[in-house]
Amino acid sequence: MARAGPVVWGVLVALLGLSVLVIVWASTGAPDSSEAPVAEGPADLDRVDRSGFTPLMRAASADDVDAVRSLQVDGASPNATGAGGMGPVHVAAEADAVASLDVLLAAGGDPTVPSRSGMDALHHAAATGSVAAIELLAPEFPELDHRSTAVTQGHGYPRDTGASALGLAAWNNRPEAVAILLRLGATVDHASTSGNTPLLLAVYRGADPSLVRTLLDAGADPAAVGTCHLGCSEPPATAAEWAARLGRDDLVSLLDTGAPATACCDR
Repeated sequence: MARAGPVVWGVLVALLGLSVLVIVWASTGAPDSSEAPVAEGPADLDRVDRSGFTPLMRAASADDVDAVRSLQVDGASPNATGAGGMGPVHVAAEADAVASLDVLLAAGGDPTVPSRSGMDALHHAAATGSVAAIELLAPEFPELDHRSTAVTQGHGYPRDTGASALGLAAWNNRPEAVAILLRLGATVDHASTSGNTPLLLAVYRGADPSLVRTLLDAGADPAAVGTCHLGCSEPPATAAEWAARLGRDDLVSLLDTGAPATACCDR
């Protein structure tokens, strides 16, 4: 076999060196496309993370006004939704993040759009007792008695559907939210789709006596009869009768109707 000449050996050495260089570059210096910076557009800014939040939702829930403004300038939508159909306005309302909520509303955030639970921003604020958010949102609604389509439910308690903001505040034992909604014009005896007034909803959940007193002072009818509705076989009853079934003698006394203290079998 003929021996390779100097030129051939030189070419082989050069090729070998180039291969080593390529291997080293590929393992240590090649750019990683997964880490390369990518310009964010509106679609990226509204992308939902693993927790179900868009960047704007996360900033709004933390009431990070600077981040909220910055994201909106970059093109993030104030109405883009994440998990459960929640959007930036919903989470800001729940968190009582009024500074961010104000910015979102000014940018076109729609507080009347319901989340997947059937509750709009005012309903979410009422349910979580976000008093400042309630005051900010109230002018956005022609009237405060519109019903949600949510099912209110608690472990061991009756279920109800279609409560108003006042009903949701009463159900969730939010005395300050109840007081502010009444001051803003909510109707004290506006019943849910199931036919239960805020007073009945409050007593169903064994609310704080101060909340019950606030409703009574606003003219709530203690003689109104309600039903436990879904999944409960208890017969219709007044608030005092429900309080007695739940063993809440303090509420029975407050309602002062002399209801018999019969045990509730379906709690």
